[in-house]
Amino acid sequence: KTLKSFNVEAKVINVTKGSSVTRYEIQPAIGVKVASIVRLADDIALNLRARSIRIEAPIPGKAAVGIEVENENREMVTIGEIVGS
Repeated sequence: KTLKSFNVEAKVINVTKGSSVTRYEIQPAIGVKVASIVRLADDIALNLRARSIRIEAPIPGKAAVGIEVENENREMVTIGEIVGS
């Protein structure tokens, strides 16, 4: 929805929720320039009411852009969860 409000056609292909950030993997539509998404970083953060976002464009080895959004509430992670992953 957020990208669409900026007239950027893209599809969310994966979401990974971590303890402090959620990463959205976005596949831009044909013809959409990655630079146009990167330029919108501040506007995307404002639209999502996020304290901060990070854009990885493109994700190495994938035809996708990563947008990491800081979670509103951080979750505790145990050492067992870290070792087990």
